Amino acid sequence: MSQFRNATLGVLALVCLASSASHAGNLNGSFSVDYLGPSKSSGAANGIGAVLCPSTTQCSFTRAGIVPAGESRVAIIVEATVDMQNVSVDLLLWAAEACQPDPLTPDADSGFQVLTLPTAGRWIISFQTESVLPAGTTFSQVWFVGTDTWPQACGHSFCSNSVSGQPIPAPFDCDVQ
Repeated sequence: MSQFRNATLGVLALVCLASSASHAGNLNGSFSVDYLGPSKSSGAANGIGAVLCPSTTQCSFTRAGIVPAGESRVAIIVEATVDMQNVSVDLLLWAAEACQPDPLTPDADSGFQVLTLPTAGRWIISFQTESVLPAGTTFSQVWFVGTDTWPQACGHSFCSNSVSGQPIPAPFDCDVQ
């Protein structure tokens, strides 16, 4: 019975988070996709169609030549098992630690956007946050990941505390994953 109650409360929290996100300001900018490498998983186990939900990992994108030196982008790694996979992502940002002052109301929301991953493998999806979160800015983030037909299929990520800039103390560098 407690598992049912916990599952019900979890779904209710997701619905509240998703509905309150519409009150947040919109993020200006766009997502970029960068190929990280071949799949580390075999098959589509624990996935939704061709997107492997357990493989999604928050990280800090710092790749030279794309991101200015000393800066970073808010990013997540997504793994697809087929070519031309459409992935839906939504990024919520708070300008404070622990998704505060209200974990149900982010300061900014990218809105759900559908991106196409051209080949199967691991991809870094980053939001161009260098101008919004200059190096040294404390923030927190939550990602929603799914497919174009089921945008919230993988659910949401954990609330991750970060400081923009180099990967320490932000989430670890995407390119070393």
